[in-house]
Amino acid sequence: MQYISEYEGLKELADGQLVSLSQQGSEGAFAELMRRQSKAMRHVALSILRDVEEAEDELQNAWWKAWAHIHSFTGDSRFTTWLTRIVMNQCLMRSE
Repeated sequence: MQYISEYEGLKELADGQLVSLSQQGSEGAFAELMRRQSKAMRHVALSILRDVEEAEDELQNAWWKAWAHIHSFTGDSRFTTWLTRIVMNQCLMRSE
């Protein structure tokens, strides 16, 4: 039950705080970022690939890539900008 209450508390944090926690290895914080951004990122993937299944596949790959490289996010841009670029690149690689 403690994990659930900790996860619930993450909903109150700003994106920057969640990114910082994610960079420290918090999967819960990254899951909250995913929850917040999933609709917008799905729209980006679908607008490029025009196929729901392909968009979902590449979005999943983009999430994994973002998690693997979250430490490289420097904050020079908004997190959503950084994430959108990852999703776009992932989808464009598939469409080639």
